[in-house]
Amino acid sequence: MTVRHNVPILAAAAVAAFLASCGGEGPVAQISDTRTVESLPKAAAPDATSAQRFGFEQATARPSPAQGAPGAETVELPFTWTAPEGWQQAPERPMRVVTFTTGPNHEAECYIAILGSSGGSVAANINRWRTQMGQEPLTGQKVAALPVIDVLGQPSPWVELRGTFTNQAGEPAEDTLMLGLVCPVETFNIFVKMTGPADLTGAQRDKFLAFCKSLTWSRSANQ
Repeated sequence: MTVRHNVPILAAAAVAAFLASCGGEGPVAQISDTRTVESLPKAAAPDATSAQRFGFEQATARPSPAQGAPGAETVELPFTWTAPEGWQQAPERPMRVVTFTTGPNHEAECYIAILGSSGGSVAANINRWRTQMGQEPLTGQKVAALPVIDVLGQPSPWVELRGTFTNQAGEPAEDTLMLGLVCPVETFNIFVKMTGPADLTGAQRDKFLAFCKSLTWSRSANQ
């Protein structure tokens, strides 16, 4: 399923749009999701980067799921993706661009998020994930040695972590597998993260990587 989305934009706040080709012979469906804002970022200069055009470099506020604010407009995301066969798109979640689930009971979850420069470095975010999995942080040298794949034209490090995952509510989940990728693009980072029971998530590893590789700059991002 190839998806072209519109970026979430927030009412009464700065933009904070948070956001991972795979096989499958199912039908192709176009899905368009929008959120709303009361004001748009200032017009970008003709030579502005894609991050500047879409306002991501200043994305520090928490987005709202509110719909239908009066006088609101939307801004299209600068990239698209292809959802793997068997993944189901979940309802909107704060701080995310899109969320997918998979498994008999939707036990595994994968989402895309975007953070501006204030969201921390690649190393800081990878070590935050390691902390969530009860593992020691890596040195800068070890982070630099992590495997990378090409995403949106950028070498993007990714991790595969297994252990007890502690979520933001402090709830532990034993024998969890986390797959995470950071794509550094100009002045913002794109994060793709998948967590779930180790056996189920491990079986989704190739689909996760294909999902990350499927991210493609949209035409409007190159105009």
